[in-house]
Amino acid sequence: MSADRDVDHSISGALDLTYGDSWLANVGDIFVAAEQSGLPTNQDVNSGNPIGMGMGTVCIHNCKRLTAADAYLQNAPSNLTIVADAAVAKVLIYDSKAIGVETVAGRRYHARSEVVLSGGAINTPQTLMLSGAGATNDLLALGIEPVVDLPMVGQNLQDHCFAPVGIAFKTDISGGPDSQSPSPMGWFKLPTLNHTPPSFVGHTPEAGTEFVGAICLIMNPQSTGTVRLHSTDPNAAPAIDPKFLSNPYDRFALIEGVRETVRLLSAPVFSAKTIKTYFPKDDSDEAIWASGPNLHCILEHADQSEQEHIRGSTMSSWHMSGTVKMGNSPSHACVDPSFRVFGLNSLRVVDMSVVPFVPNCHTQSTAYILGEIAGDVLAEEYNLMAPSMHSMARL
Repeated sequence: MSADRDVDHSISGALDLTYGDSWLANVGDIFVAAEQSGLPTNQDVNSGNPIGMGMGTVCIHNCKRLTAADAYLQNAPSNLTIVADAAVAKVLIYDSKAIGVETVAGRRYHARSEVVLSGGAINTPQTLMLSGAGATNDLLALGIEPVVDLPMVGQNLQDHCFAPVGIAFKTDISGGPDSQSPSPMGWFKLPTLNHTPPSFVGHTPEAGTEFVGAICLIMNPQSTGTVRLHSTDPNAAPAIDPKFLSNPYDRFALIEGVRETVRLLSAPVFSAKTIKTYFPKDDSDEAIWASGPNLHCILEHADQSEQEHIRGSTMSSWHMSGTVKMGNSPSHACVDPSFRVFGLNSLRVVDMSVVPFVPNCHTQSTAYILGEIAGDVLAEEYNLMAPSMHSMARL
């Protein structure tokens, strides 16, 4: 950490961040590979300058993963009630005012003052459209009565798409229970097993090998996709078209990212012991394998190989954003700078769907910041308390 960590980082926030108590054995090789490839070492990737090889922080403290629930619900106010397993089907709107919500089970909850949607960049636009807020013609085509024409609802979907690259190499497998090539699932809590794809459970590295994988993310994507309704059933998933790599800039950036990652994983510290290169294609666990110590054998026909790899393996990082974006006009946006939905009273949206573009960072911190800002906006409007340090004016 830099000496100016008080400037770059809060030391009094509600969520603890650490670098972890232990690192994998091959982390040191990655830094050696970066040095051999001419990449700088970055002692603090969150200082405002992310360039270089560094370690990222994690929300783990005292051997426990921390979430927003730990940060905000440990000392929850007495007037807060959380209803679990109550997915919202639609917002109840009367005379252009949000008066409550109806759940999928048919139960209704009425709002005393306002309704705030925080369903995320996929579910929030779906809920708005099911409630009659969206592109009028699209709603009418599904038999939904429009309450406000907002053509940008469900548009502008952005995400940090990525393509993976990996290598496998021989290793000394002496010592430690994890050196016996056990099933990775032995290290997961039992409740997660029922939701894990069989392809993940079935993949175990070959005996005597280690695997180093990297993902090349497009952090400033220019491609935008859509979230649209194809059913009035709130239980039916919306039609999601991310349109990854539809913009030429993104294709260029991802190919260059794959090339740079190949260069990193071809550094002498790895090339001397690499036995296979690994290009996953999808979650079915299919892969293209190439035997040999030189990762560049994959790129013998560089353009064709890279294009095929990217087409077959590009996927979402689940950082979806921007589908109910904030702005100054309902013709180009969905909510105003105070998170209020255009054309409707007492309805706000506070989640990653309101950001005009996906930020060049992990979206977790941005989502928390949005919640802090919206809380300050509401507190100020209703004279509940003084704005906090995260107020919009400070940002």
